[in-house]
Amino acid sequence: MKDIIRYTLFLWLLTGLLLVSFSCKVKVERLDEKAEKVEDKIYKSDFDATRIIDPDWDTKIVPYFTEQAVDIKIILDSAAADPLGTTEKYAHTETAENTNYNFIVKGTGRIISVNKVSKGSVNVDLPPYDNTADIQILIGPVISSTLNSIRDAYDDLSYGDFTNQLEWGDIGNRIKGIIKETVLNELDRENLADKPVTFYGAFTLIKPDDYSKIEITPIKLEIGRSES
Repeated sequence: MKDIIRYTLFLWLLTGLLLVSFSCKVKVERLDEKAEKVEDKIYKSDFDATRIIDPDWDTKIVPYFTEQAVDIKIILDSAAADPLGTTEKYAHTETAENTNYNFIVKGTGRIISVNKVSKGSVNVDLPPYDNTADIQILIGPVISSTLNSIRDAYDDLSYGDFTNQLEWGDIGNRIKGIIKETVLNELDRENLADKPVTFYGAFTLIKPDDYSKIEITPIKLEIGRSES
């Protein structure tokens, strides 16, 4: 009799384990299926940023920046006296609640040193020259994935025009890609120091009253001959 009871208990225990194992397997399979559907939605999208940016680059986008640009010296001189007022007057923001403040600028200066790293830049002294860096201009070859000053300063592009953050990110990446192709790739990074530079571009402030570090993403960049 005891053997029969033991055998019955064993069968119940074995059946319970099999049911738990089967339930876990079903749950894993369903999670895998869900992940595959998400991946399909993300990676099989027919969104193509080049179709939006490339046709307008030379005819609309670059002219917009050259026409809207304010001399960087005007902005810095104004900010020295009234930083918040300067931001309110010159910054491009999508909404009043936007926490990034984007400026479209132009200027001339002298390159006093080069930061030769993947996210490279040049330190630029603005006139009147005192051999002190007033701004930085990004020269790559890599532009930070989180920095989208050109995209965000261009008023004809708005996050609300796109389906999601991925598309908005693709727009920024395509803009940076064109800048690399047309502005940065041909720079002679070994021979930039002590040369005059003329630029058009944009920079972004996170805090509306902090102008201590200006990093300009160029949309046009001309390097002259050394003055020495």
